[in-house]
Amino acid sequence: MWSYKMLLVQAGWDASSDARLFLAADLADRFEATLIGLVADPLASANDLRSAERRFHAITSRAARHREWRAFVAPLVTALAREAGSADLLILGPVLDGQSGASESLAGQVGCPILLVPDRARVLDASHILVAWSDTPQARRAVTAALPLLRLAERVRILPLRNASPGDSGTGGELSDAVADLSRQGVRAEATWHEPVEGCASNQVTLAAQELGADLIVSGAGERLCPFGIDGSGAGQPHPCWLISG
Repeated sequence: MWSYKMLLVQAGWDASSDARLFLAADLADRFEATLIGLVADPLASANDLRSAERRFHAITSRAARHREWRAFVAPLVTALAREAGSADLLILGPVLDGQSGASESLAGQVGCPILLVPDRARVLDASHILVAWSDTPQARRAVTAALPLLRLAERVRILPLRNASPGDSGTGGELSDAVADLSRQGVRAEATWHEPVEGCASNQVTLAAQELGADLIVSGAGERLCPFGIDGSGAGQPHPCWLISG
């Protein structure tokens, strides 16, 4: 049964990356995966890169027994696109190179799923997961990429992204097919519904995740969901992690 064997995490030389490193190391331990730390910045000094490497190993050494290191004096997105082929999952912060939409663009380029981690999230329990569903290749690839986590979950709910109601036969059929497909993969899932709310679809998805108590949302890239809000900060309330695939 397919699982994660190589995880790549965005590291850094200051405390802003610490929580993400703890989370990545825990996932590496749970899946017995190799953890690759990567830092990239076009203005980084040699001392910055050495500090980032020391920080990565100091935080992850207990949980992640197998580790590798990558460092680049280059834009982060450029380095990630180069190294994504080495990993089954990229574990990144909420904003890449100062652009909140860069992660979705990267997911479409590299063909590797991306786990976006909000600031201060140190653990991904993934016992309750919400799938933001649309009948698209991107959403189906995201669900496939999330299967190792979905199989561990106690509750999985599938939420249709387009405006629909439980009586909508078209959407209901799509959801039934999605539930059946997951069942064949060993995942017990149920359809769920949420009334549209003001703003972008992200608000609807985030509220549904909060009501479920989910700490992970799964969706296809290109849905314009703006994980963690427009600026990517997720300020003002706790946000779940977000797994996307292009």
